[in-house]
Amino acid sequence: MAALAIATALLLAGCNGSASATETRVNGSVLTSASAPASAPSSASTGAGASPAGTPGAKPRVVHLVPPPQGAPPTQPVRVAPPVLSAQAAIVVDDASGAVLFDHQSRLSLPPASLTKIATAALAIDRGKLDAVVTIDFPLDNEALDDATEMGLEQGDRFKLRDLIYGMLLPSGADASLAIAHAISGSEGAYVREMNAFMESLGLFDTKFIDPHGVGGPLHRSTAYDMAMLSRYALRQPLFAQAAHTDEYRAVGSRTITVGNTNPWMFTYRGADGIKSGFTEEAGATLAASATRNGHRVIVVVLNAPLRNQDTTRLMDWAFDSFCWGDGALGCAPR
Repeated sequence: MAALAIATALLLAGCNGSASATETRVNGSVLTSASAPASAPSSASTGAGASPAGTPGAKPRVVHLVPPPQGAPPTQPVRVAPPVLSAQAAIVVDDASGAVLFDHQSRLSLPPASLTKIATAALAIDRGKLDAVVTIDFPLDNEALDDATEMGLEQGDRFKLRDLIYGMLLPSGADASLAIAHAISGSEGAYVREMNAFMESLGLFDTKFIDPHGVGGPLHRSTAYDMAMLSRYALRQPLFAQAAHTDEYRAVGSRTITVGNTNPWMFTYRGADGIKSGFTEEAGATLAASATRNGHRVIVVVLNAPLRNQDTTRLMDWAFDSFCWGDGALGCAPR
């Protein structure tokens, strides 16, 4: 596949957010599947690469949160049981502190489907010049993408990098993800290697990407934990945060393509502001979601969830209804 010709050269900067692979702590407590707040019961069992929860003498792998915690995690004054879920793996995270509020097999290695594109976008925003114009100079007839959703690119199209990011995130365009990969790194394989290094720089070691779009294969794996912490990083990028909750976008380049957001959950939940849905036959239904109420954002990720929208709504309601952020009457924020 020929490299993309770039009409305005992308200015490549060093990837933001390096992290040491040693420790993740919030207010002194190690955040692993074994260390969710005592008031937030976990039914988690660990997946590949994680120490068994509660194993005597097990030394948890700890990494520094990127971005670092901002403020104390919320508390759960009265224990409220979490909902029953259809998801094979799920996690609830307080965005500000990075604290894990709920964990169900969040370290289990599973295919993430199009949640992969969160990493593709975050790395492109870190690395690329958003207003650089990219020319699509290769045929978009990849048989592996026959069943994938697309932005609608054609050979010879010219669009800004920011247009491709919207075209990847909103309609989940696999063609836009390939265009981004070639524009930034010269080839799909080179960009995927950078994506994997990027995840490690964030302290997320249980992810292995083999493509930039999530169509995937047996070796394309991640975890609910990694996807949640990646989302926490990406939501601090203004362009990503804006795209994640945009309903419709007009990409104006050599021609105009209008794309719509294919994440239905976001338009049904009060305070929802992202992030990305996904589906493949192998992965099942996946969703990374965020919602903000009274200035507090909660992130939920569910993997292989036949009832992903219901699971996500139940987890969001549980978090907002039973946790207190300590900035309102009687120590609880108004809901």
